[in-house]
Amino acid sequence: HDKPTALVRFRAAERCLVDECRFTCSGGTGLRFDLHSQQNRVQRCLFEHLGQSGVMICGYGPGVKNVSHHNEIVNNHIHDLGEIYWHSHGIIIWQSGENRVAHNLIHDGPHSAIIFGGNDHVIEFNEIHSVCHESNDAGAIYSGRNWTMRGTVIRCNYLHHINGFEGRGCVGVYLDDMYCGTTIASNLFYKVTRAAFIGGGHDNTIA
Repeated sequence: HDKPTALVRFRAAERCLVDECRFTCSGGTGLRFDLHSQQNRVQRCLFEHLGQSGVMICGYGPGVKNVSHHNEIVNNHIHDLGEIYWHSHGIIIWQSGENRVAHNLIHDGPHSAIIFGGNDHVIEFNEIHSVCHESNDAGAIYSGRNWTMRGTVIRCNYLHHINGFEGRGCVGVYLDDMYCGTTIASNLFYKVTRAAFIGGGHDNTIA
C-alpha cells in the first residue's frame, strides 16, 4: 500500500471540476489529487464500496507541505470504504493547506471519516456516522504528530453513532500527539464515546 492506486488521479491540476460522478467497486481509492493541485472542486459525487479511501488531496513526497491548496470537497456521499485495506478513510487531506471539506455525508468505514494534515483547512457542515468500526484509538475526524500544522477550523459538523471496534470506544474529533492551533466549534455529537480529545497540543479551542 505504499503506492496507492485510484480510479481517477489528477497531478498538478488547476481549476478542475468533478461533478455528479460515481466511484465504486475498486480495490483502491476513488479519486486523488496531488503534486501541487489547486483550486479544484469535487461535488455531488458518490464514493462507495472501495478497497481503500474515498478522496485524497495531498502534496507529493516527504516534507512537502501546503502545496495542494484551495481545493473543495463538497456535497458528496461517501460510504462502505476500506473493504480491502482497513486503514482507509473517507477523505484524506495531507501535505496541503487551505482546503475546504463541507456538506458531505460519510458513513460505514473501518477507520476515520476525515484525516487531515497541513494548515488552515475548513471542515464544516458534514454528517458522519458509523465509522471507526475496526478501531478504538481513532477519531472520526483525526490529525496529529506535527505541532507546526495550525489554523484548521472544524465547525458545525454532526457526528453520531461512533463507538469504535466492538463498542469499546473512540473519539469524535481527535487531535493527537501534540497537534496544535485548531478550533473545534459548534459541532453536535450524539452517541459518540468521547466528543473530542487533545493529545498534548496547545493553542486549541473547543467551543
